[in-house]
Amino acid sequence: MNPSVKGQLNIKDITKVDDNTVDITTETPDASLPARLAYGRASIYRNNEESDGSISKPICTGPFKFVSYDKASDTLELAKNENYRDGAPLLDTVTVKFGIGDANAREMAIESGEIDFTTEPPLGSTARLQDNPDLNVTINLLCQGYKLKFGDVSKAPYDDVRVRKAIAYAIDRESIADDILLGRGKASDGNALTPGLAWRNNEIEGYSYNVGKAKELLAEAGWEDTDGDGILDKDGKAFKITLYTWPQRPALPLIEQAVQSQLKEIGIEAEARVMESDAISERAGEWGMIWVGGGDACMMIPDPSYYIENEFLSTEVDYHYANPEVDDLILEARSTFDSEKRNDLYKQVQKIVYDEDCAQIPIAIHYLCVVTKNDVKGYVPNPAHHDYCINTGIYRE
Repeated sequence: MNPSVKGQLNIKDITKVDDNTVDITTETPDASLPARLAYGRASIYRNNEESDGSISKPICTGPFKFVSYDKASDTLELAKNENYRDGAPLLDTVTVKFGIGDANAREMAIESGEIDFTTEPPLGSTARLQDNPDLNVTINLLCQGYKLKFGDVSKAPYDDVRVRKAIAYAIDRESIADDILLGRGKASDGNALTPGLAWRNNEIEGYSYNVGKAKELLAEAGWEDTDGDGILDKDGKAFKITLYTWPQRPALPLIEQAVQSQLKEIGIEAEARVMESDAISERAGEWGMIWVGGGDACMMIPDPSYYIENEFLSTEVDYHYANPEVDDLILEARSTFDSEKRNDLYKQVQKIVYDEDCAQIPIAIHYLCVVTKNDVKGYVPNPAHHDYCINTGIYRE
């Protein structure tokens, strides 16, 4: 078993009972295990790796079978699986073009007829695409959102909670939702979890847009403009930081620019950079680094543990957030089998990480824009993720 997957599943041992049954023993009592087994990486499959570790032909156990993959064009060909356990899909074949990563290119491809189905066109194109008689455009709620994530909360300047809260007060979420997302998102109330989830704390106070309060907190933390250049400084170091985001989601670079402007209002100079996420990860330790993030799915499995633990459990996080009280609550929740008590523990975690510690700064809830040709019917969006996740009921009219 992959060691990282074993750790996520909290598995101590797996033994075969018979040809159709396995016995799983966890390291500790774990109420989340049944849900975690729904995670894609938890699948049990035959080892089909080549000697060099590559996989030339996926096994595939879903509604579609692998036919071919062309690396040069980044195109995948699939065919229906007649023996799929829930019934064969209605489509005979599917061609997936992974190579159209740019939002403008996806818009052009759907309008020209090159493709029949796409998601996430440029934000400003929604109304025009809706007016196209040959296309169908739907806006769908996702269990995802946009947020700011500090590179390292254990080091200056973000080790001071007053600085984190000041940045939270400086973000005008309503203007970002209204002027940038343009109907494809909603301003966050301070909690990154999607409204409607049973374990969501709906009583988070959050941080209103308050430039005066932000400046007050920064002054309390010792940041002042001692030389009158408009940029705060402390101990001879100017408050100059870097914002990072990636290009594939059309909203992110625009949100990054808005955050850059809003931080300037409180005396923080931010350089905005757009690059691939792997390259951003390599810069996580830089002084003052902030991710302008989007796409963290809080429902990759039907259980709160996956998101809460990955984002806030000290042994799992990548930005050095650590609060012993939060750790204790998370671990207690993992071993609590009463769902009401368990949800209450996760709500306590949310209150601490968002209101008290300001460990991350939620900005907005993400809505998914799906564009199809008019003859494409039967698509059901997956609220857990922005990817297509083509369902068996989709068909051509």
